[in-house]
Amino acid sequence: MNALELKVVLEAIDKATAPLKKVVESGKEAADALKSARQSLAGLEKQQNDLNDWNHAKARLDELAPKLQEAQQRHEGLKASIQGEADSQRQLAARRRAALRELERHTQALHGKERISAREVAQNQRLRQTLARLWQKHQSGGRCGSRWHW
Repeated sequence: MNALELKVVLEAIDKATAPLKKVVESGKEAADALKSARQSLAGLEKQQNDLNDWNHAKARLDELAPKLQEAQQRHEGLKASIQGEADSQRQLAARRRAALRELERHTQALHGKERISAREVAQNQRLRQTLARLWQKHQSGGRCGSRWHW
């Protein structure tokens, strides 16, 4: 086979295989396009999942918002109650101090007299015992409900 014949044969082969080469190239382009489309689809699916998660979280927050508001109101009520109890304790301590001052005044007045009646001594002892009980209740947290016992 001479060069001319070889050249003619090779050109014929090139012409015959050219459409096949185009098909192969088109197949590669289609494969690349399919790969790109799959990647885009995966990205879109991830975004959809993120959106679904966000919607679920928002719905849960909307559901919990009234409970949070209720808890805040309960907190404010307890805070006010604690403040009221602190005020009650201060009032109790002030009453105790006033009662002790009165007791001391009575005791001094009784000691100043030459004759102490049995009635006055008994009244003084009852007052001391009442104050002692009140103080013990105060120290031990002797409460019933939300009011102090006198």
